[in-house]
Amino acid sequence: MVHLKYILVLIISFVCCSCHYFTGKDEPQEDKKELKPLARVYDQYIYDTDIDGIVIQDTEQVDSVYMIQRYLQSWIRKQLLIAEAKKNIAIDESAIERKVLDYRFALIAHEYKAYYINKNLERKVSEQEIMEYYEENIDNFQLKQNIVKAIFIQIPLQAPKIKRFKKLLKSKKKKDQEEFKSYCYRFAKSFNFEDSVWLNFEDLVRGTPLFEIPDKVRFLKSHKEYETSDEDFFYYLIIKEYKISDEVSPLNFVKEDIKQIIINKRKVLLANKLEKEIFNQAKQNQAFEVYEYE
Repeated sequence: MVHLKYILVLIISFVCCSCHYFTGKDEPQEDKKELKPLARVYDQYIYDTDIDGIVIQDTEQVDSVYMIQRYLQSWIRKQLLIAEAKKNIAIDESAIERKVLDYRFALIAHEYKAYYINKNLERKVSEQEIMEYYEENIDNFQLKQNIVKAIFIQIPLQAPKIKRFKKLLKSKKKKDQEEFKSYCYRFAKSFNFEDSVWLNFEDLVRGTPLFEIPDKVRFLKSHKEYETSDEDFFYYLIIKEYKISDEVSPLNFVKEDIKQIIINKRKVLLANKLEKEIFNQAKQNQAFEVYEYE
């Protein structure tokens, strides 16, 4: 059960300090004599106690000084801007106070929601949940790019035993496949031989002559194997499967996206549950009431 009292204490403490925040800190008063002023803009001061928490514990001295100087420069610029605004436009102080209070309360609520969600969130998503979401929302998973399962190798022109490499590339024998991978690790500039994984085709061939192909959809439909070269490299492409943009995305290609969607939905449900629990508990305990007003 959520502790309503915890939230009420936070809110009350922020309300109590808000007036001091809005009115600013004028010239040093008697009770400020023991404090060390760090900067002044007209009649506004900032003291050493005002920067508590700015520097993280165990930060090196040089970094600490830099962080404090940067904070003070930011404070000075803001105070100068506020002073200039007050000279040139009518400021509704009460409206500003309400907005800042609303913002402060929103921050408190956000921090506590984040704490509650982090503590209670179930992050494990089952394969069944992923499949069900995919099938129920399949129209939302149209591809925006061409994707392939493919082998793609970039080999320097001067690499040894190119003929042997081409033979290994197409062999199904386990021993040849191991030799093929060993060759790629030793001589290839880049390679992908994980042909069970869907990849964005443009990402796969970026920086190569294949990237410049104008009609990539037509290319994918008409080529299962392709090789080309430029001044420095041979390029070998074997396409196992492909899907073009506007087709339905394979589940494996959007699996991680679906996981994140499901987790985000759980976060929203937890946030709503938190608010409902707090309200119902407060109502049961008669912790609030609304008075009539004209």
